[in-house]
Formats: sequence, C-alpha cells, structure tokens
Amino acid sequence: MEKLLLYNGDVVIYFDEVKHKFYHEDMSPITNSVTGFTGIRDKSGPLIGWAVKMMGLYLVDNWNVNKVTKESQKIELIDTAKREFRRIKEEARDIGTDIHEWIKDWIAGKKPVMSEDERTVNGITAFLKFQKERNIEWVASERKVYSVKYDYGGILDGIGIINSKLELCDFKSAKGIYDEAIFQTTGYRLAIEEELEYLIRIPIAKIKDPKDKVLLKAYKKYKGFSSNRIIQFGKLDGEFNTLTFNEYEKDKEAFLACRTLKIRTDELKKVLKQ
Repeated sequence: MEKLLLYNGDVVIYFDEVKHKFYHEDMSPITNSVTGFTGIRDKSGPLIGWAVKMMGLYLVDNWNVNKVTKESQKIELIDTAKREFRRIKEEARDIGTDIHEWIKDWIAGKKPVMSEDERTVNGITAFLKFQKERNIEWVASERKVYSVKYDYGGILDGIGIINSKLELCDFKSAKGIYDEAIFQTTGYRLAIEEELEYLIRIPIAKIKDPKDKVLLKAYKKYKGFSSNRIIQFGKLDGEFNTLTFNEYEKDKEAFLACRTLKIRTDELKKVLKQ
C-alpha cells in the first residue's frame, strides 16, 4: 500500500497497486475514478461487433471438420470461441501496461530492458520516435492525482514541455484515438490543476516534495496548461499518432456530466436492488 502525500501533505490518500484502488486516509475506499466516470458511456455497439468478429475468426482458424465431429466437441469449441474476445482484450491490456512501464522508467532516467514481445517493442519504438521528433522535456510521469472537490482519483501518464508550452499527455496503445480518451485526459487535468492551484498559494521554499517544486515552477512559468495531448503508439507498425485538444471548458463539462451520470446510476442501482 503506497502512502501519498498530496497538496503538500495536507491531503493523505493510499494507493493499492495490486487492486489498483485509491483509499482515503481513514482507509475508506475512493469509489470514483477518472476511468470509472468516463466508462459510463455506452460503447456496446462497436464492442459487440468486434467481439462477434473475434469469435468468428477463432472458429475459422480452429474448426477442423475432421477432428471436431462430436456434439460435445462442437459445444466446447463454440464456448471457447465466445470467450476469445476476452483473451485478446486481456492480452492487449498487458501489452499496453508493459509499454507504459517502459516509458515511465525511461522518463525517470532509468535504462529499462527492451521487451522481447514484438508488439511491445513497436509501441516503445513509436514513443521514442515521438520523443525524438518533439524533443519533450518531461516534468512529471505516472503522477497519481486526487480531486478533493469531486472526490476521485487517477494516474496521469505525463506532463511535458513541448514547443515552449506545458501540455498534459495521455498515452494510448489502442488502434486509434477515441473520444473517451479526451474526457479521461480532461479528468486528470482537472485534478492536477486543483492541486497545483492549491500549491501555488504556498511559498516555493515550503513545498515539501521536490517533484512538486519542479512541476509547480513549470506550471507558473508557462501560465498553466496550453492543451491536452493524446499520443497513440502503434503496436503493429511502430509509428505514432498524436492530437492536441484545446477546448478544455467543453471537455470539462462533458467529463463532469459523465461524473454526474455515473454517481446517479450507482445510487439507482442500490435502490433497484431493494
């Protein structure tokens, strides 16, 4: 259990790495998160189509009419095919985690060992291409954030100086950049801005955490964040795609709408179970 001293130590929360959950100082769970809020949006349409496709591809690859002859064998094969999308999804999540971990260590100045998995290597290669092209000065990486005002936690991927501007960056290893990622990035920014605006009222000499000092100095120098940036690292081709988003107020309104819907939905679930 990691103890986090946020807001210059005036806010204490805990993070369980295994369960990937945040807790208040009294160890009561912080039930809300950035991804929890944005996950309330209905994505079932595209996901159902993708899951059916994965099932079909599995059956094409594994249905051998010479070997699968009994009814029990057919049922077993179909049942396995139904679960194929979960296996692929979990595999993709693991690859994404490995890419994130490598990048985190690289930004921290370590010398992470290159993976043997081709898809992970491609994602890392895409990051290094992005880094070389933009020459980013990173001021924060894998920063755990918490909003006191809205009571939610999260982990932002990075904050960097790009072309003399401060940007909040989110790393993705999916096949594309989707709108949900925009709202997630907005949620991270909303939380870190809340903490930075708290810290900005404290004399810099009294800021306890050296990492907070570095981030706060950059935040002051560049007068806040210029934009949110999402970088997609290609697991198949080793190329990157990046987009910046500058309509922060619109995106913040959308993120908070997700929060409102998620909280109310959770309340109604309890009522409907009675």
